[in-house]
Amino acid sequence: MTENSKTTASGRLDRRTLLKAAGATGLASAMNVPLVNIARAAGNTLKIGWVGCLSGVRAQFAEPDPWIHERIKARLKDGLKIGGKTYQVELVFKDNQSDPNRSSVIASELVLREKCDLILIEDGDAQPPVQELADARGIPTISTQVPWQGWM
Repeated sequence: MTENSKTTASGRLDRRTLLKAAGATGLASAMNVPLVNIARAAGNTLKIGWVGCLSGVRAQFAEPDPWIHERIKARLKDGLKIGGKTYQVELVFKDNQSDPNRSSVIASELVLREKCDLILIEDGDAQPPVQELADARGIPTISTQVPWQGWM
């Protein structure tokens, strides 16, 4: 094995590097971390959809969201570096109007029309309809409020 190399003289990965990679993969799957399928991304752009209740009966829970959205946009303005490659990030924000039925319509828009690579769900009532369609199409979702047992 050469000095400062992660491969052996025969060109194979050394055991330490292989074990680190296997450990990281195992940890990610044990934590149930959804991994965005970078191969899905059109060209050099990742499209991330967001569903929340900016209006309707639960709108007060989303009062800080416009401020947060601006911070996210500012943070990602230069792109997101993944595996040594920088991807531009396009964010699509959708208001479900605190209505689970509207969430189904938004899910269709984000999955079928917008072709998002990842969907973030902020509203607990939006999770089932959005998750169902996204899962059927192989698009990962992250929900900040489901399951609620983690907060108790």
